[in-house]
Amino acid sequence: MDIAGVVTGGDRVEAIGALAFGIPALIAGEAVTRYGLRDTATVYAIVVIALALAAALSTGRTPSASRRAVDITTAETTKSEI
Repeated sequence: MDIAGVVTGGDRVEAIGALAFGIPALIAGEAVTRYGLRDTATVYAIVVIALALAAALSTGRTPSASRRAVDITTAETTKSEI
């Protein structure tokens, strides 16, 4: 935080990261006590897979697009790019 009490960029990233891991952990803790570990882990895995697939589709990248090989032997580089 800066002197004025406003959250800076780095603090915002840390807060979002803490919430991104903390909130699902709290939900999973409650779910385990109600539904059991196996059912909770299954639902958690399905949600993670669905979110990953949604993220991949929203960026226009698919698994087949990420497998394309790049021929680095023909690429030209200059000292300024290195």
